[in-house]
Amino acid sequence: MKKTVFLLMVLAMLSVGAAEAQTCPTVTGPHFWAGQSWYDYAIAPGCYNTSNASQTTSSCGYGAWSFGDAGAATFSFTATSVATSTNWKAVTRIYFNDPNNSAANWVYFDVIVTHNGTPTTYQYVSWSGTDGDITGCALSSGTFTAVAGDNIEVRIFTAVGVTSSGTPTITVEYPSITSNS
Repeated sequence: MKKTVFLLMVLAMLSVGAAEAQTCPTVTGPHFWAGQSWYDYAIAPGCYNTSNASQTTSSCGYGAWSFGDAGAATFSFTATSVATSTNWKAVTRIYFNDPNNSAANWVYFDVIVTHNGTPTTYQYVSWSGTDGDITGCALSSGTFTAVAGDNIEVRIFTAVGVTSSGTPTITVEYPSITSNS
């Protein structure tokens, strides 16, 4: 009996520690540069719900996912009252190479903000093989509006439907979410 109680206590402590280790996002700031201030909402890669995504390093040297077939990475959190501004920003880098030039091969990046039960979608990237390749280290970003208590969902979706001329390469860096202060 004593061994069972001890084992349950150890398991409970381990589960609390694991939950604390995966608290997302981690909010830091305010940060200051060139007369601007902001808060970072860092979302660890392990906090995202992913499918057909493997962790890698982008060609720009940052942590990223490499997607195969139909893939996804999503994360949802509640905006805190730390940042007093309603001005937010989502940023990532995307590398997309489709030797098939097909509309069936694509990548999509957006943020959905739900305020008082009403969702608003902010679309930043909707790209397919017919649009050409995305190379280099250019940022894909956009702004959105949120206040404390709003639900913010970061979403990346990919599809690979045509591979007759070769398998497309789709790599997306872990998004950065910031709020002006």
